[in-house]
Amino acid sequence: MKKVLAGVIAAIILLGAGFGIGYYLGRNHKPLVAKTDPLVIQKEIEGKMQEISDLATYKYAYTNTASQESNLKIKNWNIPFTTKRFIVKYDGEIKAGVDLSKVTIHVAEDNTITITMPKAAILSHTIDESSLEILDETKNIFNRIQIEDYNTFQTEQKKICEEYALERGLLDKAYDNARKVVSEMVQTVPDAADYKIIFK
Repeated sequence: MKKVLAGVIAAIILLGAGFGIGYYLGRNHKPLVAKTDPLVIQKEIEGKMQEISDLATYKYAYTNTASQESNLKIKNWNIPFTTKRFIVKYDGEIKAGVDLSKVTIHVAEDNTITITMPKAAILSHTIDESSLEILDETKNIFNRIQIEDYNTFQTEQKKICEEYALERGLLDKAYDNARKVVSEMVQTVPDAADYKIIFK
């Protein structure tokens, strides 16, 4: 009987000690949470990237006035009285950004996310047809202005305006904005919030 009683007392003591240790650990230690596999985080980020192909991060809007003049020629000689000229005012818009389909992501065990992003490029350039305003136009019966003249004019003007925008840092601004947008996109992935982002 004494042995049975001693066994019961020992069991109670052990049980109490177990509860005490558990209570202490619960109060003084945070529960262990399994770290998310970096590959899982990487796949989540890549999934968000795939939702957007071309990321337009900078818009350059402008208004321009330009003219075009030409003559009928015989070899390199201008034929007199065949000059045609027009002056046009118009609005245009250039969008620049990054092709996200070419972005590569690497999530490492050291809590870093390396993002390799291509250079920014011009994604689109449009001239608002409704904004076209002819300020002056010759009416030469020997060399009439044709629709092809306006089409050629638009093509040439687009190149000129793009060069102007590029000289003023269009692509640099688009790239910097793309980095900000991609960083914010990565931060929306819960398990990536504490990771350091490195751009290459």
